[in-house]
Amino acid sequence: RQSRPNSSVIMADFDYLPSPDNLARPLPPRRTFWADGEPLITDMEKLDYECYLESPSHCDILFPTNFLQLGKFAEKIWGVDAQVQVHKQATFLETHGPGEVQATTSWITGFSPLLHDFGNVSVLSVTKNTNFA
Repeated sequence: RQSRPNSSVIMADFDYLPSPDNLARPLPPRRTFWADGEPLITDMEKLDYECYLESPSHCDILFPTNFLQLGKFAEKIWGVDAQVQVHKQATFLETHGPGEVQATTSWITGFSPLLHDFGNVSVLSVTKNTNFA
């Protein structure tokens, strides 16, 4: 912070992950209790698992990010000289990238993958507070 006083930070990640997809095959019996915010485990064959205990040795373990807590943490770290904001991806892109959104919007359907895909992504931005003297 002291060496780059005018720097900004932007972080984007999943704020929610769906339940494991058990339509591809029946899932083995669960060996743990379910917990809110637990990870999604998926293997390299794009098969999901309810628990890491049933997953193969090579798999992805995806955790959702709690952006409200991350924002509170960032406020404590950067203090009053920074503006910390949390947005959903679509709102962030409409504000900071309207040209890119327009360029990817279908003129027939109005669909834009930047706005309509990945609705489970949030963005945390930390910028220098211009109101701070």
